[in-house]
Amino acid sequence: MKIIKSGLNNKNSSSKKNVNDKTIKFSKEINDIINLYENRNNLKNREQKEKKKNELITSLSKLNTNSKEYETIHSSNNQTSILDQSFNYYIIIKGHNYNIIKKCLNLRDNWKEIPELFIQKYNNCNLLWSPLSSDINFDDYSYYISNRIKFTNHFEYHSSLTNKLFLFYNIIKYCEKYSKNIFNFIPFTIPIDTTHFSYKEQFSSFKNLFSNINQFLGKNNNKNKSFGEYFYLNSNILNLGFNTKLFIPNNFYKDRNLWLIKPLNFNGGKNIQICDSIEKINNSIFDLTGVNINNQIEKDKNLKQKEIQNENIILSEKVLLQKYLEKPLLYDERKFDMRIWVLLNHEMNIYICKEGHLKIASEKFYIQSNDLYVHLTNYTIQKKNPNFSKKEIGNEISFEIFQQSLDKLLKEQKKENINFRKEIFPKLKEIILLSMESVKHLINEKERKNCFELFGYDFIFDQNFNPYLLEINTNPGLEESSPLLKKIIPRMIDDLFKLTIDKIIKPIYKYKTENYKYPFKIKNYDDEDNLWELIGNIKLI
Repeated sequence: MKIIKSGLNNKNSSSKKNVNDKTIKFSKEINDIINLYENRNNLKNREQKEKKKNELITSLSKLNTNSKEYETIHSSNNQTSILDQSFNYYIIIKGHNYNIIKKCLNLRDNWKEIPELFIQKYNNCNLLWSPLSSDINFDDYSYYISNRIKFTNHFEYHSSLTNKLFLFYNIIKYCEKYSKNIFNFIPFTIPIDTTHFSYKEQFSSFKNLFSNINQFLGKNNNKNKSFGEYFYLNSNILNLGFNTKLFIPNNFYKDRNLWLIKPLNFNGGKNIQICDSIEKINNSIFDLTGVNINNQIEKDKNLKQKEIQNENIILSEKVLLQKYLEKPLLYDERKFDMRIWVLLNHEMNIYICKEGHLKIASEKFYIQSNDLYVHLTNYTIQKKNPNFSKKEIGNEISFEIFQQSLDKLLKEQKKENINFRKEIFPKLKEIILLSMESVKHLINEKERKNCFELFGYDFIFDQNFNPYLLEINTNPGLEESSPLLKKIIPRMIDDLFKLTIDKIIKPIYKYKTENYKYPFKIKNYDDEDNLWELIGNIKLI
């Protein structure tokens, strides 16, 4: 245990010695508990784990966290370290990504875990990994405390990207500034905010649009007119607060006028509803918000939950009405979307992971179907389908397999080949850079140090291979749900740490000091290669 000299004079040396003796004893107790915690996590036998758990509980019960020594040790002004300074320490708040983060950090011999149970009293770790940014005190990430560098895996205002409504408004402001049509790369969207006085007017404008589209679709003399052209001619019926002339691409229409109703408080496709009539849309909004847009029932501001089909659905006061892409690009006659991982590191560098995957529906695509297993590709939805994993393990495929399917499709259509890496992937980079540029003044507004974030970008493609951004996820799920992801995800996370914590705290790698091979090998990449490609920077000058 390293004790840093406090500079006390001889008069106080005896009292200093007493404090240090107590500190060393108390520090040993803490480190014994941490070692016990680590040993328990490494056990596979359930009975042994239970035994260690009981030992851990007994040790904690004996630990007097109200003692003066404990408070003194945890004071930010105190110069005595509770922990062995030859290590760096991390806390992972339990969540669905706990195991993979721990696995990658444990490759570094100079890192050690602090149990989450110490987070309230001991926040002076080198890395706090949390599923939620609300667990993080961002004031701790503006300076150094006790000479210990602190990292965390969120930006304070990541919601400027990861909140569906904020994302929409930030990108549309950016596009208006630079005269871009946002709906060339984001599905046509109308936000409905039931807390705003104009929500009835918002929905009234949408009803006019919906009605006019239906009328247009029913006119024989309009068969040769593109949907995009029609929407452009009637864009004046919208009242969305921006001036840029807009149009919707043709592939969003086939013959159904289908819309998605998306609540803001959920992820994983939960509570998304698909509607093809004003009546259904109105009912969906009421189910999600407690507001009847047609004013038959007034909003109850104190309403927190609504009982619907014996399920508690937490209400969302804001929803997005989003045009459904009716002519999607398919894989094996099924709908899919593509997950792209993006890293924004502490230097505000933007990286894209060179490997990702397709998430595929379990059922064949049929536009007239009302089955969510046909229309929504989210893993949390699809895994409940009886046909899940029957064609691909985890309903997931690699970019390499996707390229093979493109080659086959274009050969059948007697069209020129398209190289995904050279022709489609660059389009994804453009959209990612645009989204980051739209929030560069917001996402780290207070210039916190040593924050970084992993984002999960989800894209869908139309029949002309044009990508559209569906959403951006914070703390994206890192489940190793298929052989493909069991290879990609550990390497992706390990390489992420090389671009974040390893740049400040030099790692001591186990696989370089011991006689065994690097565990995260991946096809077409050397051990020293990094899966992340630098594509931009949004640091404010």
